[in-house]
Amino acid sequence: MAKNSMTLVYNQCLYKFADKQIVRLQETPDQIPEGGTPHTVSLLMHDKLVDAGKPGDRDEVRHLRNHVV
Repeated sequence: MAKNSMTLVYNQCLYKFADKQIVRLQETPDQIPEGGTPHTVSLLMHDKLVDAGKPGDRDEVRHLRNHVV
């Protein structure tokens, strides 16, 4: 083992790994007043929603829960 290397050991009973992704949504250009700045919202996606969309997709969000950690 190299002088400055380390080994990561974890207990499988204590840790649960999950897929997560931060997605930033922005208003479409046709919804922004001329000269205005688009509103942006960051969403945290979990499990099956990770990689569900791709850049340029148009989605509609009907409900956002304001939760700050």
